[in-house]
Amino acid sequence: MRVDLWDHGDATAVAEYRNFRLGSAKAAFKLHVGKYRGDAGDAIRGAYSGIDQNGFGFSSVDCRSDGCSPCIIGDIDQIDCTSSDGGGWWFSRCGSVGLNGDWHPSGEHVDWASDLYWQT
Repeated sequence: MRVDLWDHGDATAVAEYRNFRLGSAKAAFKLHVGKYRGDAGDAIRGAYSGIDQNGFGFSSVDCRSDGCSPCIIGDIDQIDCTSSDGGGWWFSRCGSVGLNGDWHPSGEHVDWASDLYWQT
């Protein structure tokens, strides 16, 4: 799997994972990635301890696999990640990666959880 990232300032970064695969529907399409390489940082395994998204199932508004009970994001508790992070993803306690959120043009950011993010 290869992820190409760029921001409004035209900075770019790349993350590549070997052996990308998804589990079955019965296993909630669990995400499995192998060795990382690139210059974006390994956000799937997490910017900090306890949020490794590798091995988590896909979460959506009607099927939670995010590990929240609740999740604490800063000083806010979240019951689930999909309602605040703009849709389905392989969340792990909301995680360091969310690429299915809303994209906003530069300067039009709506709130802290309304965007795409790759935190490393």
